[in-house]
Amino acid sequence: MILENKNIEFQINPMRLKYMLDLYKLSAENFLVLLQGKNKNPVLTLNDLQAVLNKKKKITQSVLKKIDSIFEKGLTWYISKRDLPNRKNLSVFFRKDKFNSELNLGSIKRIEEYEKIKTEIESLCSYINYNAERKLQFKISDNPKRVANIVRQNFEKEEIRLNRKSIFNFTLQDRKFLEGLIRLIEEFNVFVFEFVDHKKKNELISNFNGFYIRNNLIVIKRQEYFKREIFTLVHEFAHYLIDEEEIDKKVGEELIHNATTIENWCNDFAYYFLAGDNNIKLKGLSYAALDNDFHQDEISEISYKTHLSNLALYTRMRLDNKISYDDYNFIYKDMQRNINEIKESRKEEFRIKKEIAEAAGLKPPFMGSAIPIESKLYKELIKINYFEGNISESKVIESLNIKNKAFEEVIYS
Repeated sequence: MILENKNIEFQINPMRLKYMLDLYKLSAENFLVLLQGKNKNPVLTLNDLQAVLNKKKKITQSVLKKIDSIFEKGLTWYISKRDLPNRKNLSVFFRKDKFNSELNLGSIKRIEEYEKIKTEIESLCSYINYNAERKLQFKISDNPKRVANIVRQNFEKEEIRLNRKSIFNFTLQDRKFLEGLIRLIEEFNVFVFEFVDHKKKNELISNFNGFYIRNNLIVIKRQEYFKREIFTLVHEFAHYLIDEEEIDKKVGEELIHNATTIENWCNDFAYYFLAGDNNIKLKGLSYAALDNDFHQDEISEISYKTHLSNLALYTRMRLDNKISYDDYNFIYKDMQRNINEIKESRKEEFRIKKEIAEAAGLKPPFMGSAIPIESKLYKELIKINYFEGNISESKVIESLNIKNKAFEEVIYS
């Protein structure tokens, strides 16, 4: 806690501020622009910043708050004299230089949020002597199709052990399949988090679809349709299987030029895992062309059974040279146009309903916020630690982001 006093000045821990600048890949000049924001005059000059980093100048509480408005670490974080742990242990951004996504400010903030959760998970596991050991391990040299068959068999055995209906043997809605798949993955000691991005400003909207960070954490973003999100989840799970950290903007649901060996492996695994025996049906189709209507009926049937999108299936046909590049591009653009038209149609429908309600003096319709699928493994870890007396009620509320439910309802559910 920092007392409210406009006159009090604070000594920044320069190592901590430098850590944040390096984490967000901000030059001193870019940082000062962000710090200034909409103010007419600079909050700090370049000379001021250098003096702060050299411990020759203190800053006021108002400046400290402006710094925290960028990084959101809490005011005391920047002035703490405690040394930070090894950078590589703190963040994937110091373990790896380049990712499959150009990350904006919002993306880095989001990833750092889950890095913090990862550290929390490690502490919670140690409190109760829970060893979240790796149950599945493969190498990039392993055949992704063979690995997909092995993993799918392991999942089916786990469903039998848990006495659950198999998500693979009867048709579920895509969202239900996604949730069932998350539950299965978590049975193998992998924490899976889904988030819904409600940010309005472009620079704060996460510009990635999913990521995997060691040792056992996967994060996926709610997307325009669940089939894409399902493919993203399995793609990131493939990264877990070969233990290759990555932050992905695009995955192989669509054709990716110049993809790395690792990305191709993960895309192949995701396809074969989801396709199962239906891969034989796709392979059996003749060359897709206008005269056979690009096998649209057959593709839609396979998509329905496998939760692979039509685009993912046409991408596989293109990789197998079963459709021309020009025809593939035509289908891709047509699908993107349809998606955009549906989005615009929904917006227009909501706008009309709102106008009608306002004209009638009624409350406008409420467009409810999407609710992310929770990690049950994380929730159980929190609950056990609470019952063991390792964490407080307020910590449970903070960690599980409890807002509109009674504490007892959540902790005993």
